[in-house]
Amino acid sequence: MCSTASAGRAPRTATTPRSRTRPSPLDFFPPHSPWPVVTALGAVVLALGIVYGLWLALIGFGVLAAAVLGLVLQYAGRDAQRSSSPGGEADSSGTASSTSTRSP
Repeated sequence: MCSTASAGRAPRTATTPRSRTRPSPLDFFPPHSPWPVVTALGAVVLALGIVYGLWLALIGFGVLAAAVLGLVLQYAGRDAQRSSSPGGEADSSGTASSTSTRSP
């Protein structure tokens, strides 16, 4: 009874290898960014402007262009910020700060 396989299916054996690799992270995605929402808003206003009038399309294009620029330049200085000397910055009182405020 156990030796027969179901019609069309291969029997499952205990020696079937399973992949134990974990997927790697795709990329860095900012956790609290307003720019994806602004990009969507600009695209909607641009689409409505194509339907209703040139003036609305121009406003939508401006919002969309600003949002894409914001997305691109949001972390432009991130590498330069990382390469600065750690702990060498002084706060307003002139003493060295003990905690780092830089993001990873």
